Amino acid sequence: LMPLRYVLKNRPRALWATCNLRDETLAQCKAFFKKFLPLLGVEPRIMRSTEDSILSITDGSQPKSRYVCSSKGAAGLGMLTDHGLKTHGWDKPDYEYSHNTGRGPVFNSFRNFMMRNVGLDPMKSVSTEPPYIITVSPASSKDPDRRHVFNAQIDALKKAFGAGNDDKSEVIIRTVVFKSYSVAEQVKLASESAVIVGACGGGAVTNMFLPKGSGMVLYYPDKPKGRMHNYPARLDWDYFNNQGYIRVHWLPVSSMNSANDLDLLVKLVKNEIETISHH
Repeated sequence: LMPLRYVLKNRPRALWATCNLRDETLAQCKAFFKKFLPLLGVEPRIMRSTEDSILSITDGSQPKSRYVCSSKGAAGLGMLTDHGLKTHGWDKPDYEYSHNTGRGPVFNSFRNFMMRNVGLDPMKSVSTEPPYIITVSPASSKDPDRRHVFNAQIDALKKAFGAGNDDKSEVIIRTVVFKSYSVAEQVKLASESAVIVGACGGGAVTNMFLPKGSGMVLYYPDKPKGRMHNYPARLDWDYFNNQGYIRVHWLPVSSMNSANDLDLLVKLVKNEIETISHH
C-alpha cells in the first residue's frame, strides 16, 4: 500500500476539510499523518513525503526504474469519503440525500483493515455476556457546541447501573478522553465497549472501532451558535447511519441535562444492553 495525496495548488478550489484548505490545517495535518499512519500499516519513522513523481530509494540501492510499476493499481478519492460534496451535516441541503447508502460492508472492511494494522482482531463481535462496558467520551471537541464533560449523564448512568468498575460488575461505566491515548490504545478502548456516549463530530470517529452489534449515543448541536450555521447539526450522520454494524442514536444538546433527556439516555443504554445480551 502506497498512500498518495494530490495537492491542489489552487487554494479556493481545495476540497472542504482537506489539508490544503487553509495554512493552519496544513500544519495540523502533518501531526495527524504522523499519529494516524499506523492505521494504514505505515510506520511514521519511515514515512517520506515528496512532491516529485520520480521514484526515490532511501536504502542506498539504485532504482531499476524511475517510476513505480505495478500490475494492478487504483487512483482517486475512492468511495470512503464520509460526505462527498456535502458539508458533514451543517446545513439543510446535507440532509436532502444520503451519500453512503449501501456502503456499510465497505466501511466495515476498511475498519477491519485498520484494526489488523495495529495488531487487534477485528472479527470479534460485542460480548453478549457481562460486564458490559459503557464508555463516555468527554471533551472530544474544541467547539463550544460540542465540548461537553457529561457529568450529568455519567451520574444518571451510575445511578441506574451502579458505580462498578471491575469484572464482577454487570455494567462498567468508564470515562475516556480518547485524545489522551495513542491510536492503537484508542482503537482497543473502543473495541472493548458495548456502548459509547459522546458528542458528534471528528472526535467521534473512533466510534467506528466499536465491535459489531454494539451501539452509540451521539449528542448533536440542535441550536448551533455562530453566523455560518443555524440548522441542527447531526455531524457525519450520513456516515454513522450507514455503517450497518453499529446502532446509532442522536440526542439534542440543548436539553441534554433535562430530567426527561437523562431518563431517555438511561432507557436507550438499557435497551442497547438488552439487545446485546440477546444478540
